[in-house]
Amino acid sequence: MRQVFTSPRLENVEAVAALLREADIEVKITEGRSYRGNRRGNFSYRAGEESGPQPAVWIVRADDQPRGRQLLREAGLLDSSRIGESSYLPLSVLDHDKDTQASSKAGRAMRIKLGLLVAILAVIGLMVFGLRKHEPALPAPTRATAPPQNPVPTITPQSVEDVPVYRAKVPTALAKLLVERELAERTPAQACIAIDGKDPPAAFMQGLQHAAKTALSPASACPGDGALDIDVHEYMTDGSGRGTVQLARDADAAQAVEVERNGEAWRVLRMR
Repeated sequence: MRQVFTSPRLENVEAVAALLREADIEVKITEGRSYRGNRRGNFSYRAGEESGPQPAVWIVRADDQPRGRQLLREAGLLDSSRIGESSYLPLSVLDHDKDTQASSKAGRAMRIKLGLLVAILAVIGLMVFGLRKHEPALPAPTRATAPPQNPVPTITPQSVEDVPVYRAKVPTALAKLLVERELAERTPAQACIAIDGKDPPAAFMQGLQHAAKTALSPASACPGDGALDIDVHEYMTDGSGRGTVQLARDADAAQAVEVERNGEAWRVLRMR
């Protein structure tokens, strides 16, 4: 797009634009009428550049520019001796001065904003530094007054006598050992067996080794008089593999037997 005519009077600009349009040349008018359609009739030739940008006619298409300039020369509106001096730059370049002024104002405003921001940050930094400088230093806690973070619990050594002893079910292997000892020592004709006051399992009864003449029965099926009653009960231990167990024979008082386990085998330490 190229500017070919300018005038402080809008009527002159519109007349030139009409002349070019009659020749089928597409034109554009800048700085024309306002949005209300008022004419710029109160212009002054003496005002010069103070009146602001002047109305101008621009030829839109480049291939129409030679013909448009020729029409203006023939109408005496364009000096032929100044061919090539008319503007052939895009509007962005023609408005370079306006853009430069706007950019200058924007840059100045940005510099002012940045300066204010730097000043504000400096004031905030000084305030924070001053507050930290005037804070009273906290006294360091002494070792005597500071409570222990993780107090170490007092460990009291536990003696052997303090180990808790509990009652447990009589182990099957231990019961088998004691019953077989009694059967071997006494060789009764009839024996009635109980473990913890109850009948032992049938497999336990069948696995007992005894003399051929001895008939075995669970306690609940004891035939009566003449039978040897054997009851192994109340096994007390601390979980170490050692303990005591009560061995009752007939109606006699039960006898405490100290025993010890070694793997799966048991042995009698002493009988009280």
